[in-house]
Amino acid sequence: MTEVMHHVILFLSALSCVFCNTEDLRISSSPSLEAGPINWKQQITISCTWTPGSMKFADIFVGEESIFTHPVYGPIVSQEDPEARLFFSQDIALGTAELVIKDITEADNNAFSCMVSRIGRGNPVTLEVLEPPTAGVSGLTATPDFTSVLLTWEAVDGATNYNVAWRASGTEDWNAADVPGTEHTFEGLNVASDYEAKVEASNDAGIREGIEPAEVSFTTKDNLDCGDIQSIQPFANQQASLKCTVPDDANFAPSDITWTFQAGDATPVEQEQIINSEIGVVTFDNTTSILTIKSVTADTVGTYTCHEATHNSSCPFVVLTTKDGPTTGAASFALSSVLALAIFLIALF
Repeated sequence: MTEVMHHVILFLSALSCVFCNTEDLRISSSPSLEAGPINWKQQITISCTWTPGSMKFADIFVGEESIFTHPVYGPIVSQEDPEARLFFSQDIALGTAELVIKDITEADNNAFSCMVSRIGRGNPVTLEVLEPPTAGVSGLTATPDFTSVLLTWEAVDGATNYNVAWRASGTEDWNAADVPGTEHTFEGLNVASDYEAKVEASNDAGIREGIEPAEVSFTTKDNLDCGDIQSIQPFANQQASLKCTVPDDANFAPSDITWTFQAGDATPVEQEQIINSEIGVVTFDNTTSILTIKSVTADTVGTYTCHEATHNSSCPFVVLTTKDGPTTGAASFALSSVLALAIFLIALF
C-alpha cells in the first residue's frame, strides 16, 4: 500500500466515523508482549484482524503517526520488500494486516496501534526491547588465597548477572559461573599456581558482541617458603641442612611437612625410610621443618623435596657434592668463610 492509499484511508475513516466500531478491531503480537520485554535481535510481528467488509483498509500507527509517514519506518515500509527490516502487508478479503519488524532494538520501543477505515483506531500494544549491557566490566581485582581467589568488580548499568570464569595460565578451557552480584569466590585451586580470570556483564538478552571482558592474572599463595637457594653444594662427608618454612598465615604447622629423597631416576624414598636408613634426621621449630643430611656422599646426592600434602605444595632441593672442595651455594659459602678466617689467624700469629 502506498502513501497515497494511506491518505485515502484517513479520508474514508473521517467520512464514515458514524460507523466506527473499534470493538471489531483486534491487535496482537508474536511473540506476545504480555510477558515483558522482548530480547533484542529478534523478529516481532504485529497483527490486526477485523470483520471484512467493503472499503475497510488498514494502517498501523507508531505513536500518533502512520507507519508510512514515520521518519524512520516510512522509507523502509514504502519499499514493500518482504526482505527489508520492516514489511507491512494486509489482506482486506480476510480482514488482516501485519507489520513485521526484524532485528529489533531499543530504538523500536514504541506504542503500535491499528486503524481500519470505517472501524476506527484500536488500543495500542507497547513494544519494549531488552538489549545487553552497553558497557563492559571495570575495576576487576583478584585477591588470591592458598586454594581460592576472591574476584570483585564494579556494577554495570543494565546488567542483571555476570559471567565469571577462571583457568590455569597456559590452558584453553575456562571454568565459568553466572553470578548475580559483583563478587565471586572460586575454590579448589592449587597453591603457588598462576591463573587467569575474566568477567563479562550480561542480562536476559545475553552479552553484547564487541565488548571485551575484564581480565586479571593472579598467583595463589604458597603454603611453603622455599627461599632463594634451592641448590646447594656442600663438602663431601659434611652435614647439609635443608629448611622448609611455613608462612605466618598458613593453616598448618611445620610438623605437617614431610620429606622425600630421590636419587636420579630411582623411586622416591619417603621420610620414614630417610630416617630409618640414617640418611638424615627431621626436626622442627615454630616455623620450619629441617632435614639434616648427616653426611653428604655419593649415595645421598639427589633431590630432596618437602611436601605439604593437604594443599599439594612442595619445595625441591637438589643436593650436590664435590671432592675438590666447596664451590657455590649457602653451605659451601659458610665453610669457605671459616677456612679463610683460620688461615688469617695462623698468618697473624
